[in-house]
Amino acid sequence: MIKLIATDMDGTWLTDQKDYDKELFLREFAEMQKQGIKFVVASGNQYANLMTRFPEVLDKIYFVAENGALVAQGRQILHVDSLSDDIYQTLLKITTEYPYPAVVMGLEVLMLKRAVDELINKK
Repeated sequence: MIKLIATDMDGTWLTDQKDYDKELFLREFAEMQKQGIKFVVASGNQYANLMTRFPEVLDKIYFVAENGALVAQGRQILHVDSLSDDIYQTLLKITTEYPYPAVVMGLEVLMLKRAVDELINKK
């Protein structure tokens, strides 16, 4: 008996156009629900982005997002594995001292460093 189905998004679930057959999925998902099968979306993508892809069934599926750092059941976050403030501050210091691009992601904020001394904060 199948109890859980999990899928990655990019290169697995999504087409090359970054979409999926929603009508087919909703039919199959209804059948999974009847059989008590859980559906898990696992991805390195941000949780907020993943939620927008499944609005019709959002509260009935699970997410493993942010490269595994976040686990949620629909809108309810069950677990977050975050960096300590000391490690976060150290990483920020390193990104300002070296001329390499960097991305720092949080649950609500994405910080992108494109070049030396150029920081863009995006909410």
